[in-house]
Amino acid sequence: MSKQNNIFIIGSTGAGKTTVGQALAEKLQLSFYDSDAAIEKAAGMSIAKIFAVGGEAVFRNYEEAAIERLTALNNIVLATGAGAILSVKNQNLLVEKGRVVYLQVSLQQQYERTKRCQERPLLQVSDLQTKLEKMSQERDHFYEKIADLTIKTDQFSLENIVKKIAKIHGFI
Repeated sequence: MSKQNNIFIIGSTGAGKTTVGQALAEKLQLSFYDSDAAIEKAAGMSIAKIFAVGGEAVFRNYEEAAIERLTALNNIVLATGAGAILSVKNQNLLVEKGRVVYLQVSLQQQYERTKRCQERPLLQVSDLQTKLEKMSQERDHFYEKIADLTIKTDQFSLENIVKKIAKIHGFI
């Protein structure tokens, strides 16, 4: 399989991975997948329910299986969950099977986009700002390590982000 036929979108919670991924797939006429949606379909329950029933470890097992299935496809844009990069197996699959785009978002923008979100189990805390900072400290180096391209999303519109990814990856 040719690596350049797949684009994998990584980044923090609230970075816009799904929104950018859907718009990019439409522009490039590729199939779009969201790893969180694939996990919910495979598990037959919401991510919140998976966390409630089995905890984060069970969720991460579902996530690894979903990433393995999805990265085996060709001609896709995949938006991963924010924590997918915590797994070395996932990191390796993403790097080997496609080009990785890191959507980097400021903590302030991330806070604004997630402060009312009830669907993300890891964000159901009393001090969201501190939680986001901690997650950033734990994950940002992994995003940077595997990314072929980093885009600071605070600086660009959706249309500009999509154009930039498409151009850099040789699709336009």
